[in-house]
Amino acid sequence: MVEAHKLWRFFKPDPVEVQRVADENHLHSPVARALVNRGLTDHDEIDVYLHPKLNELGDPFDLPDMDKAVPRVWEAIDKGERILVFGDYDVDGITSTALMVKVLTGLGATVSRFIPHRLDDGYGLTIKSLEYCLDNLEPGLIITVDCGTGAGEAIEAAKARGVGIIITDHHEPGEHPTSPTALVNPKLKDLPALQKLAGCGVAFKLCHAVVKVGRDEGRAKAESLDLRDFLYLVAMGTVADVVPLQGENRVLVQNGLQYMNRNPSPCVKALVHVAGIKGPIRGYHLGFMIGPRINAAGRMAHPATALELLLATAAERCAELAGQLDEANKARQDIELGIFQAACDMVEAEFNPGTDFCVIAYGEGWHPGVVGIVASRLVARYSRPVIVLGINEEGLGKGSCRSIDGFDLVESLGKVSDCLKKFGGHTMAAGLEIKSEHIPEFKRRFNEVAKVELQGRELKPQQKIDGWLDLEEIDYSLLKEINTMSPFGCKNPVPNWAAKNVTVTRGPFVVGKRHLKLYFKTANGQMLEAFGFNMGDRDVSEGERLDIIFQITLNTYMDQNTLQLILQDFRTAENTDT
Repeated sequence: MVEAHKLWRFFKPDPVEVQRVADENHLHSPVARALVNRGLTDHDEIDVYLHPKLNELGDPFDLPDMDKAVPRVWEAIDKGERILVFGDYDVDGITSTALMVKVLTGLGATVSRFIPHRLDDGYGLTIKSLEYCLDNLEPGLIITVDCGTGAGEAIEAAKARGVGIIITDHHEPGEHPTSPTALVNPKLKDLPALQKLAGCGVAFKLCHAVVKVGRDEGRAKAESLDLRDFLYLVAMGTVADVVPLQGENRVLVQNGLQYMNRNPSPCVKALVHVAGIKGPIRGYHLGFMIGPRINAAGRMAHPATALELLLATAAERCAELAGQLDEANKARQDIELGIFQAACDMVEAEFNPGTDFCVIAYGEGWHPGVVGIVASRLVARYSRPVIVLGINEEGLGKGSCRSIDGFDLVESLGKVSDCLKKFGGHTMAAGLEIKSEHIPEFKRRFNEVAKVELQGRELKPQQKIDGWLDLEEIDYSLLKEINTMSPFGCKNPVPNWAAKNVTVTRGPFVVGKRHLKLYFKTANGQMLEAFGFNMGDRDVSEGERLDIIFQITLNTYMDQNTLQLILQDFRTAENTDT
C-alpha cells in the first residue's frame, strides 16, 4: 500500500462555467478549468491575463512621492552630482541596483553603487554603511533600491551632510515614519494594483517616471533609452523575491522573459550556460536555477560579484563571473544540506504536532546566508511558520522566518518584539535578531501567538489539484496552451493534475541518488516519463497501479523534446474522485 505524503485538495469549479470559458476563449477544457480555479471567468479579464502587455502598466506617478523624486534625479544629472545607488544583497536588491545603474548611466548621470556585505555590514541602509559611502564615494544624491524605508537614523545623517536621499522600497513601513527627499514605497498608499511590486518593480517605476519626464522635456538621451532592454533584470528580481505573479508583476515578468529569450544579454547567456538551461528561459529557471546563483554571491561571498556580472558586457568576463557564482552556489548547497539535517534532528527530538504551532531551530555557527533556505524547506516539511537562527560567537542569533498562508509574520513577531533586538520583512518572509539567552522565552511565546492563529487548522502539507486528467489527453497542444498561463510562481501556480489508476510500466529508477523516475504507458500507446524530485526513497514497484498528481512539462535532452510528468505525490489507486 503506497501512502500519499500530502493532503489532496481538489478544486471543484462549476462544470457549466468551465465549459463556457472553454468555448468563449477557444481553450482546452482542462486549461479553462485551471483558469476558473484561479478566479478567472470574464472573457476580457482572461484575455488580459493570457496576453499581458506593457501598455497595461499604470502611471508611475501613482506611487507616493514620485513627483518629488523625479525632479531631484534630473537636478542631480543636470548638475553633474554623483548619484549613489544603494542596494540589498539578495536577488531583488542586486537586480534593482543593476537596473538603476544602467538606466541612470544611459541618461548621462555620474553613478556609483554600493551593496552591503551580509556579515560585515548587515542589512539595509545602516549608519556604518552610509558613513562609508559618504566618506569614500562622495555622492550628492543617494537612491536606495529594495531597502531604506525604516532607516531613519541614516536618512537624517545623510540630510545633515547635505546629501539628498530618495528611498525606493517595498517593505512594510515601521511605526516611526522617516522623511527623506522622497519615499517611493507603494505600501504607504492605498494602491491595490501596486502593493505587491518587488523592490525591482518599484525601482523600475522610478526609472519609468524619470524617462517619461525626460522625453516630455525633449531630452535626447531619454528619447533614445528603451526601458524594455532592462526588463530581464526586473523579471529576475520579481520571480526570485517570490511576490505574487499577478497584475503588474505578471506584465513585467512575462515581457522580461520575452525580451530575455529574444535577445539575451551576455550575462544572461553566461548564467544560462553554467545553470545548464536548455530551451527557452522560463519563470522556473529564474526562480530555481538563475536566481540561486545570483543569491549565492550575497549568501556565501560578496554580492558585488553578482552585480558586476549583471553590469558586465564582455562575454569572457561574464563567463568568468558566472563560473564564480556557480561555485559559490555549490558551496551554499553543501552548507545548506548540513544545516537542514541538523535542524531536522533538533526539531524531531521534541516536535509534537498537537501542541507545536511553529518550528524554531537554531545552532551555533549556522551560516546566516543559508538559514532562509533551510527555513523554506522546513515549512514544506512541517506546514508551520518556521524560524531558523544562526548564533554567532557573541551569542547573537540572526535568523530568517518563513510562513504559511494566513499567518502574518511581521504582525506576529510584533507581539513578542520585547524578546527581539530587531525584526522586519513581509507577511510571508522576515528576518530577526535575538540574544541567545532570550530564545527559550521567545520560542514559548511565539508558539502561543501561532496557536491563537492556527489552532483548528489542518497543519499538514496540502496539494491543490486542478482536476482529474486522463493521460491520453496529454499532448503538445495541451502543454502549449497551459504555458500561456505562465509565468508561474507565487499566486499563479503551475496547474497540477491527477490521473487515476495508472500502471507503472517501467521503473522505479533512482536518478542522482534522490530522485525517482517512472514510466507510464497510455491507452493510445504513448510512453510518458514521470520524474519525482527527492522521491527516490518512495516505495513503489513496476506493475503497481497508482493515482498520481503531476505537472506537465517539456523535457529537452540532446536537442530532443519529449513530454514529461513532474510528480507531486502518488498513492495506491483508489476508487474515489476526491
